[in-house]
Amino acid sequence: MPTTKRKLLVLGLLLCHFGSSYSLSTEDLPYYDAGVVEFSWENNASSNLLQYINIIHSEDAKQLDIIVFPEMTLSTSGSLIPNPEDKIVPCGNEAYDSIIQGISCSAIDSSVYVVVNIHEKSECTKESQATLNDNRPCALNGLNIYNTNVVFDRNGTVVSRYRKFNLFGELGVNTTLASDISTFQTDFGVTFGHFICFDLLFYTPAFRILSMDITDIIFPAMWFSQLPFLTAVQIQQSWAYANDVNLLAAGADKPNVGNTGSGIYNGRNGSLVVTINTQAETKLLTARVPKISRTKRSKIVPIPINQPTLRQMEIDLLDIFLKREFTLDNFTTIELDLTQSESHERLCHNELCCDIELKINPRNSSEMGSIYRYRLFAYEGERIFSGVRVTGVATCGIFACTNNTLASCGHRLNATDLSEPSEQIEFQEINVSGSFEGGPFMFTMPNSLSTDLMPLEQFKYDESEEFLDGRCLRKSISHKIAAPTSDLLTFAIYGRNFRKDDEFYGQQFDQQCDSAQGLLLSKFVVFVLVIRFLINL
Repeated sequence: MPTTKRKLLVLGLLLCHFGSSYSLSTEDLPYYDAGVVEFSWENNASSNLLQYINIIHSEDAKQLDIIVFPEMTLSTSGSLIPNPEDKIVPCGNEAYDSIIQGISCSAIDSSVYVVVNIHEKSECTKESQATLNDNRPCALNGLNIYNTNVVFDRNGTVVSRYRKFNLFGELGVNTTLASDISTFQTDFGVTFGHFICFDLLFYTPAFRILSMDITDIIFPAMWFSQLPFLTAVQIQQSWAYANDVNLLAAGADKPNVGNTGSGIYNGRNGSLVVTINTQAETKLLTARVPKISRTKRSKIVPIPINQPTLRQMEIDLLDIFLKREFTLDNFTTIELDLTQSESHERLCHNELCCDIELKINPRNSSEMGSIYRYRLFAYEGERIFSGVRVTGVATCGIFACTNNTLASCGHRLNATDLSEPSEQIEFQEINVSGSFEGGPFMFTMPNSLSTDLMPLEQFKYDESEEFLDGRCLRKSISHKIAAPTSDLLTFAIYGRNFRKDDEFYGQQFDQQCDSAQGLLLSKFVVFVLVIRFLINL
């Protein structure tokens, strides 16, 4: 942006600064007001910045305590970011560019916490690398470029920064030698942790933050949805439920490449507000978020939707591009016989065995028409994300296919098929149960998806971990539907085995839960056990 325009923009922000006339949430209130932005961006930083500022100043944002924008939708040119320890207010400070100044001034003007994601440029020298014990060479221009979250408080001060650690390709972007563990406190009594997009699927930094008893997570993303387990709202709600945390997920919006899906989630109480866009569109989603207390817990109940979600027709969602997980071809699977009302199968793959019981309204073979077929499945092993990272996965359940071949699973019916008047199979009962590896490096969650690309609203999910002489062995998991359902794409238990990730290659693991993994893992396991005890009170 030319210097004159930049100065005029910042001057305009300063002149309009008058503070918020709305009452703010306090530490004593049992809730706070949050907003997440599903943002359709342009390849123009100035235009994106003006849209950000308009959203922060909008009437719908006036009552908010915090507002979160998605990953990589503001600018990729590289901005200088203040060190949060220095407590700098960039507004009106010419040491920082118009983007950082503009967001800082807007946070002041609207008296709101603002989280943005931006490409950060940071000086890199041999001396600075030596201080960090980082032997990696600096770029020829002496700059590191990071994919960075920046948090501004109500006074426009930069109070937190996180540099993405688990990159999804992102050529030309650097990482820190060790992951940042970034948190910040607010004046309304909530401490947030934050990370970015692909980080959600890894132990570091996500579970290191959770081990600090953080109950509220900020999650900017440019998520590329993938069938059958990892579409945006599907994985956001699954992750928030399994960890019983508030999750503020702001997604980039470009449906034709698979980017759409944002929401605010209240742990095991489910989604407060969500969106999936069929066409590129910017939306501000707002919700009053109940604070989570670790000392007062309710029993697990079938998940409610706290704000009615407009259910969309599958044929209207076909313009959203969805990837397919190619690892499906290595799964152990059995085709579900749709002519039989009941089915009970036991499937094993490597060390994982699962039992899957179903009741359906059966069909005669002559009455199938253009409907989904289904396969029961189990898989325990490695998967590679787009050639970027090797990870450990353990999963079992049922997923949809467009015909009776495994190659057709993880795809949707086409517009021609969906235009024919065919009623999909109704599942009266589904019960998926399995014995999974135990311990703090195994994370499991309920996973489901309907044809409207939303998770099921009603289900029951239970975990219990078995111990012998203080050693973590296995955990038994059960996942059931709580009401009949049709239009099903996925119903599963989905697990991430962090021990098999490339992050931990070459490390030895002792499953002694109370001491061998050190203080961090001890705190995490105690935390999990206490939560489970309180849930069952």
